Amino acid sequence: MERKEFENVMEEYKFTPVGMVEYNYETRNAYYGENLLYYYGGTGYTVINGRVPLEVANNIYKKYPNNEYGIRVDGAAPDAVPSDFAEDDTLKKEVNEYGIQEAFKNFRNREDSEKYITVYHIDTKEGLKIFIDEMKKYLAEKYLSKAPVRVLKPNIWKPIKK
Repeated sequence: MERKEFENVMEEYKFTPVGMVEYNYETRNAYYGENLLYYYGGTGYTVINGRVPLEVANNIYKKYPNNEYGIRVDGAAPDAVPSDFAEDDTLKKEVNEYGIQEAFKNFRNREDSEKYITVYHIDTKEGLKIFIDEMKKYLAEKYLSKAPVRVLKPNIWKPIKK
């Protein structure tokens, strides 16, 4: 993906420019959207930092099994299994407290709903759009389910003509 393609996607999704990040000794525009920080990695991929719910990562992994869009968990190979790179708020503390084996044993027994991926690298414009759309869908479902009203059929209202 070229830098211009990345910037066009950020503009298309109306993500907010939040300043600059330094990456590989260069400064890059950083954007905020869907509770994540996005910036262009400089060698043809987008870097995403934040907490991507494991559920989102698993959905992408299942929907795009051959991963021709280069949506890479933690910058690993395109076919990397998301759960191998997941963490939660307790894991690092337990590694220091109990050691790595006991910490990961406890981690595997915890609910997936609390687990997340902290870094993604995405190689294509299409992959970036897929990722953003999956995050939007997840957040919409998560927050609409807690809304004080039920949304039965979104987007069914048509403008009234005078």
